[in-house]
Amino acid sequence: MQDKKKHLLSLVICGGLIGLTLYIFLKDNSLAELAAAFQKIDLRYVGLGLLMMLCFICCEAVNNTMILKTMGYRLKPLQALKYSMIGFYFSSITPSSSGGQPAQVYFMKKDDIQVGHSSLSLLVMVMFYQIAMLGSALVLFLFQGALIRDNFGGIVYLVIYGTAVNLFLIFGIGMTIFKSGWVRKAIMGFIRFLHRIRIVKNEEKWAGIADKQISEYRRGADYIKKNPKLMVKVLIVTVIQINVMYLVPFAVYKAFGLSGKSIFAMLAIQALLNVAVSSVPLPGATGASELGFMSVFAVFFPSQLILPAMLIWRGITYYFYLGVGALVTTGAELFGKRTKKLPS
Repeated sequence: MQDKKKHLLSLVICGGLIGLTLYIFLKDNSLAELAAAFQKIDLRYVGLGLLMMLCFICCEAVNNTMILKTMGYRLKPLQALKYSMIGFYFSSITPSSSGGQPAQVYFMKKDDIQVGHSSLSLLVMVMFYQIAMLGSALVLFLFQGALIRDNFGGIVYLVIYGTAVNLFLIFGIGMTIFKSGWVRKAIMGFIRFLHRIRIVKNEEKWAGIADKQISEYRRGADYIKKNPKLMVKVLIVTVIQINVMYLVPFAVYKAFGLSGKSIFAMLAIQALLNVAVSSVPLPGATGASELGFMSVFAVFFPSQLILPAMLIWRGITYYFYLGVGALVTTGAELFGKRTKKLPS
């Protein structure tokens, strides 16, 4: 019951932020002019953008399937896609995307996937996602550095902040997976400290829970370390995943019949924006993403099209799949199916 209340609260906060953001951007603009701009859109490119985001979500499903297969699970394609959609949905309605992984673990547990195994799979994917995101941004910056320095020096501090947070996250996840002994000592020490200051009453109970989960991480990590080729495959799929998402603004650009700007320049700017807003502690980075797009993509879109372009881009990358994710989550709650375990 409490989880349902938290879910409802997240939806209310997320909906409020979306409504407030749209109000701020639309209140001083003519709805008639927006409607006229939308009428000129080539829907084929909007559809292409939606397919790009579907590919983005499918890439996570592919990685989850590959990782869990090494642990003895056989996911059906639609089942893996279901977990990815659920993760996208809960990440979109919780601050700093904090609810995505716990929700996926919950639904995978309902399908008889052990918490330790599902958590490890998600941790590996998050780690490689951060690596691919920062690596892609670095490569694109090397090729488009002059454009970025000349036009976007004002958000350099936000990019530095986002980079630092993601590097810390990569380090923490790597330690959890590959140096679980160190992590165990730190966690046990923290539980003892909480017990001494009387926040944790039953030290043995919480130490047992932590020890069990760490043991699952260790066993799962052993699976992955024995499959180095798997790591390479996951990284390749994740690089594809990141850059497919980065291409969505170019699809929006073409949807308005625009031309003349480099696709690589738009990839670089989207990479910059993604790093900058990835650590903003708001559901779906609502507000920050919209403002960021209006700021950085003004270089590519005429002033009269930048607002419609932002709305289409945000609709493709956030609003549409937020709705789809809500439907998938509801269906998974009502009609869950169990996962087949591969013979050992």
